[in-house]
Amino acid sequence: MKMRILIKAIIIWLFLCPSVFAESQQASGVTAQVVIDRARYYLAGTGDSFWTDATEMLSYVNAGIAEIANTTKCLESTEVETLQTGVTRYAISSTYFSIERAVYSGATTADDANNFKGLTRTDIQTIGHGADVGEPVQFYVWDDSFYVDPKPSSAVSGYTVTLYLAERPTDIALTAAVPTPAAYDDALVLFVAFRAAIKDRQWVKAAQLQALYERTVSLHFGRFQAIKGGKP
Repeated sequence: MKMRILIKAIIIWLFLCPSVFAESQQASGVTAQVVIDRARYYLAGTGDSFWTDATEMLSYVNAGIAEIANTTKCLESTEVETLQTGVTRYAISSTYFSIERAVYSGATTADDANNFKGLTRTDIQTIGHGADVGEPVQFYVWDDSFYVDPKPSSAVSGYTVTLYLAERPTDIALTAAVPTPAAYDDALVLFVAFRAAIKDRQWVKAAQLQALYERTVSLHFGRFQAIKGGKP
């Protein structure tokens, strides 16, 4: 009963929060062990031997980090590709979920004198149908490779395209800090708690915790999208 009242209270608080305001995307520095300890409080099983298997609980932490990062694109990274004459395909070496943006940097040959130009994401069927201006105008991604169109001419060889990636995190140890932003700490705790509740066959509690997890992620994702200029 107490758990049900607590979850209802948190959900009401989430709905009453303002829909848009700036938040830091810096990680809080809490460790995986701290996340597990907090999840055990949700389960009311801090001293229960059923939850002392840190290895299994740690697998839930890593699964939660990956899901939050994939859903929200909150782990941001970049990779720089150096253009070569006549080369359209460049292998992506970073671990990533998606390429969100691409920006060409170098002397431009069309439109204006700005040395930085955002590339338009396109479908593979559109390549080769535009004017050949000698520098990248659009891009697409396939099989972990980045493609530019039109082909780079010798005039832009050596210039670069910066890829803006949604990074895929690697697994962490119990004593390591979680890499996701601090705003998602409680969501990660809820993820671990509902996965553990499923193992314990606490179906009602698992469903409640999962719903709260999804609502928490949705709330913060909407805020970050608004900050970046998208619709929450």
